[in-house]
Amino acid sequence: MSSQPDGAFPRVNHALIKQGQYIGLIVSVVGRTVNFDGQSNLEIECSDGGRVTITVDPEYNYVPGQVLEIMGHLMDENTIQHFISRDLGESMDMEVYSEMISKVLTNPKYASLFNAM
Repeated sequence: MSSQPDGAFPRVNHALIKQGQYIGLIVSVVGRTVNFDGQSNLEIECSDGGRVTITVDPEYNYVPGQVLEIMGHLMDENTIQHFISRDLGESMDMEVYSEMISKVLTNPKYASLFNAM
């Protein structure tokens, strides 16, 4: 596992997850719930439209279409181990959030403001 400062959790979307640079770190991802197998695999659609699997406890309370922020351990280019999540509500604008990641958080111009790592 890579070294990660306490309290520093990169905000990622599907495109950043697929790049692989955050594997092994605790990350934050925003997405809409799509499917739950009833056991341990929750599928979400990330803010940029790509899908990832969130590994959850079997007791997970699945709500179809719920928009969540999920924090967890990025295991590989498709799987996050769920630590904690929070409901962001139905009015969450996924497009704006995706633009914030792609145009602000990953922009070198703002690196000193957002990159604790």
